[in-house]
Amino acid sequence: VEFGAAPVRIPMAEFLPDRSAFDPGATDYVKNVLPTPNGYGPLLTFSALSSALAAAPRGAICCVDDAGGVHIYAGTATKLYEYNSATLGWTDRSGATTFTLATDDYWSFTQFGDHVIATNITDGPYVLDMSAGGNFAALSGSPPVGRVAGVVGDQVFLGGTTASPRLLTWSGINDDTSWVAKQASSDYQQF
Repeated sequence: VEFGAAPVRIPMAEFLPDRSAFDPGATDYVKNVLPTPNGYGPLLTFSALSSALAAAPRGAICCVDDAGGVHIYAGTATKLYEYNSATLGWTDRSGATTFTLATDDYWSFTQFGDHVIATNITDGPYVLDMSAGGNFAALSGSPPVGRVAGVVGDQVFLGGTTASPRLLTWSGINDDTSWVAKQASSDYQQF
């Protein structure tokens, strides 16, 4: 705790939750502190990382590209954005596309190698290559429109498609553009 210019240390018992509650040299309850080499220090308050999005966020993802760069993407009802750490703001990565999410729909994001795939049940899957930059574009290869996206092993999965909410479709191995059933290991399964 700091009063004026000099910090004041308040002694605190060591955190030992397995000791008796009556042991004066131990405590079983520690809140709002961080461990330091010589005890505990104050937990700092949250600070704003960026300016607010233009509209309420409807999904987000944090990714690490092949070169080790960190990228944060977020979607609203009409746009997809990338966090810009230089300006502490958001860059529109929708290009000329305006999306149309319904009131109760959200974006589902997944990372597949250097690609970020964003999908929702209205607009279908879009992809952005993190190493190349640029804007999100429609995922090629005629993928189905799905509510959720995910990666298992070396394949992209889209679920809750417009064909059926119980239909799961997956891409070819190591190819997020291969969606023809029974080719390059891409297929689908109705549950």
